[in-house]
Amino acid sequence: MAAKKSAKDSGSPTAVGTLTSQKTRTEGPDVPLEIDGKQYVLRFTIEGLGRAKRKLREEGVRINLLLSLNVQDMDADTLGAVLFGALQEYHSEVSYAAARRMVRFDTYGAIILALCDAYQAATRSQETEPSEGDPPAEG
Repeated sequence: MAAKKSAKDSGSPTAVGTLTSQKTRTEGPDVPLEIDGKQYVLRFTIEGLGRAKRKLREEGVRINLLLSLNVQDMDADTLGAVLFGALQEYHSEVSYAAARRMVRFDTYGAIILALCDAYQAATRSQETEPSEGDPPAEG
């Protein structure tokens, strides 16, 4: 997990005034988020979104989490559900109600930034070495 830096050191907002560097925020599919002094790791996976959808349906919440990833149209209820989905990979013990309680005016910006980073990390193509049977890349 990345070391904490002060807001003065990194220049990015978070919910509690401590930050991870921009370099750390975008490395790999795991994205750190600190709320109320507790560290969380966000990661979007199809499996995690599926688990979240099933748990949400058990609570009577009907939402398409993939379509809800559009941050331009995201309201507070949707933000809580999407955060819940991003928490599933490493923090499946966090309930939907707890994820919704994390969404406040003082945490909104940090959550949106972390969710955007997690979404970008999840959809970024991973460069891999070609295997022996792969044809050479055309140049």
